[in-house]
Amino acid sequence: MPTATISLLAGHPRPALRKLMDNVVAVLHATLEAAPPRMTVAIHEMPADLWLVNGKPASDSPQVSQPGTIDNPLVEINMVEGRPSHVIHHLERELTAATAHALGVAPERIRVVIRQIPADDWAMGGTSVAVARAENLAARTRTDATGPTARP
Repeated sequence: MPTATISLLAGHPRPALRKLMDNVVAVLHATLEAAPPRMTVAIHEMPADLWLVNGKPASDSPQVSQPGTIDNPLVEINMVEGRPSHVIHHLERELTAATAHALGVAPERIRVVIRQIPADDWAMGGTSVAVARAENLAARTRTDATGPTARP
């Protein structure tokens, strides 16, 4: 159920952006054991005149025609809280590597922000994750107490 938003300077080839999306899904799956069908990944491409580099529009830079040389891709992950720090740090490293590999951007140019959101503040279909988890636990507890249901 994690979501990823990647903001970057426009101009990267579409196949590189698709590779980036696939890489991010793979990292989230491997690191967080999140199911790919429950993930959302969005890429926001910013026009060069709306992307500042050193306080000036990227469109003013002679390097603007060389994607990956002046932009600082920002990878933002939103997920339900509860994972230990070492997992978060591993996720930060893996997302940086996946982004660098897909876009050909130096790792030191990539920014990663991870937001852990309380389960009470994340809802799907109008039900908070905290409530859904409690309902699932209660259902499992009832099943464990009564045993498997016999079929005729």
